[in-house]
Amino acid sequence: MKRVVLTSMYGGLGGGEVALLQHARSLRLIGVEVRVVLMEEGPFVRQLEADGFRVDRIDFFFGANRVASLARLLGSMMRVRRLLISDQPDLVVSYTFNDFVVFSIPCLVARIPVILRSQGEYFRRNARTPDVWLGGLFIPLIRFLRAHVIPTTRYEEGSFVRSGISGEFCSHIPLGVPAPLKLSSKREGNHVPVISIFGRLVRWKGQDVFLNAMVLLKARGCRFKARVVGGADFGDGDQFLKELTEIVRAADMSEDVEFLGHRSDIQALMADSDIVCHCSRFEPFGLVVVEAMRAGCAVVASDVDGPRESVRDGETGYLVEPGSPEKLAERVAMLLCDPGLRHELGTRASLHAAENFDLDLNLGRLNDACLSIANS
Repeated sequence: MKRVVLTSMYGGLGGGEVALLQHARSLRLIGVEVRVVLMEEGPFVRQLEADGFRVDRIDFFFGANRVASLARLLGSMMRVRRLLISDQPDLVVSYTFNDFVVFSIPCLVARIPVILRSQGEYFRRNARTPDVWLGGLFIPLIRFLRAHVIPTTRYEEGSFVRSGISGEFCSHIPLGVPAPLKLSSKREGNHVPVISIFGRLVRWKGQDVFLNAMVLLKARGCRFKARVVGGADFGDGDQFLKELTEIVRAADMSEDVEFLGHRSDIQALMADSDIVCHCSRFEPFGLVVVEAMRAGCAVVASDVDGPRESVRDGETGYLVEPGSPEKLAERVAMLLCDPGLRHELGTRASLHAAENFDLDLNLGRLNDACLSIANS
C-alpha cells in the first residue's frame, strides 16, 4: 500500500482546503494510505478527523524577522524529519508555500519525492520571480529538490516554466467540482432573484465590493435577495464582518441582505441562487466560480487570473474590473432585467464546467500523476 502525506499551512476552511480534502478522499478510495499535516489549528482539522484522516500539526510561519524565521524553520524541519522516519511515506504533496519549504530538505535527505500542488498566486502578473518570502531562491529550491509542480491554472504553469522549471517537472491540472444538485424551482416563474457571494470573510475576497454593488442596485429600484455566505474565522474576519454589516445598516437593507456564515450545504445554496458574484481582488483559481457555473448559475466574476481562464466573458459568464462596485452592479442589473439571459448564460456555464472541470476526471489525472511520481 502506498503512503502519501498531504500538507497545507492553513487550518481554516476555504477553496484550497476543500481541494485537499477531495484529493485525500480520492486517494483513499484507490487504496492509498493518507496522512495530513497542517501548520495551524482550525475547523479544517476537525473536518479531516471527522472524515477519518490522521492529522498532525507542525506549527510554522514566516515572520518579518528573518533570523527568527530561520530558527523556527530549522526546528520545524527537525519535526518533519522525525515524522518521515516514523511513517516512511512514498510521496509528499504540499498544497501551500510554508509547508513545501518545511518539508523540502527533510524529504531530500529521506529521498522522498515532493509535489507542489500550486494553487496559490506565486507570480504577480508578468513577473519572473515568485512573490514569496524566499524570493529568488524559491525556484532554485524547487529545481534542487527535483520537485514536481502541478499548477491549477495555465497561467501559473507558464510562469513556473518561464522562471526556469522544466516542462518535464511542471504540468497543469485544474481543480474540479462534482455534479450539481437538481436546480431549484425558484429559478423558474415570477420570484425575487437570489444573488449570492461565497467565500471566507477576508478583505481580498471583496464582500465589501459585492455589498456596495447591492446598494447601487437597490437605488436603481431592482428587486433581489442578497446572500453573503462564508465564515469570519480568518485574519481580521470579525472586524471585516462588522464593516460589512455597517454597509447594510447604513443603506437600510437589512431586509434585502442575509449573512449566512460558514455553511456546509454550498451545493444547495448554489442551486437556490440565480446569480453568483465573485469579487476577489486577486484569485489564483477560484473554485467557487467553477462550482457556481456547474450549478447553472449566471456568474459575474472579477477579471483576475483564475476566473479569466474558467469564464468565457459573455458566453459562460461575465468578467468585470476587480474592486469596482459600479461595474459589478452594471452586469448584475442586466441579468436581473433579463431572466432569459440568466438562464442561457447559466446553461452554457454548466456545460462548460462539466466538460473542463469535472471533479472525478481531474482527480483521476492528479492521482495518476502522484502515483507515477511516487513510483519513479
